[in-house]
Amino acid sequence: MQQQFLSLDLCLHRAPDDLDRLAPMVLKAEERPVRQQPLVLRTAALSVLRPVLGWLSQDGDLVREDEIDQIVEQLAAAAEAEDDGYQLARFLDRRHSWAVDSQLTEILNDLPYQVSRAHDRLVRIWVKLHGIRPSHGLGDIVHIRAWNKEGRIETVRGEIISIKTDQAKYLVNCPSLGHVTEGMGCHGIYVNYESINP
Repeated sequence: MQQQFLSLDLCLHRAPDDLDRLAPMVLKAEERPVRQQPLVLRTAALSVLRPVLGWLSQDGDLVREDEIDQIVEQLAAAAEAEDDGYQLARFLDRRHSWAVDSQLTEILNDLPYQVSRAHDRLVRIWVKLHGIRPSHGLGDIVHIRAWNKEGRIETVRGEIISIKTDQAKYLVNCPSLGHVTEGMGCHGIYVNYESINP
């Protein structure tokens, strides 16, 4: 049986970013998308696929067609388990016997950022698809659970000072957490709509 080798461009064409197409099938109105969702991890893995395939073929080795999905799955598994280039490279070395080096580690440094981008995109799709709207407005006083200055989680009072409608989040200013209202410093903490205590 003859193995089929693919050019980099054809590899990327065979492994498309399906986030926009698949999101409506996997998103439920009552569940905010999470970073660890397979669709988020796959999309992030596809975002770094071009440089990873370039690294894999730097010695003239060509990538076989049947290897693309496996490479994407391994990158997605690494992205679920680790969150920096060095740890991602170690994961791929330990779990999948990749012969990692500093060049791959540098490429993988981008993967956590790509997970964040894919997650943000999926949340925007979820908000639009399900018509998620804020139940509070600017200036409303709310109670949230947050880490205090002593390192414990407690319920604190704060004021909504901004609303990120595309991400379904409030920016809440809580003076007890040291938030400032003017000048330099932390002005608040982002809180998901559904995390506001009544």
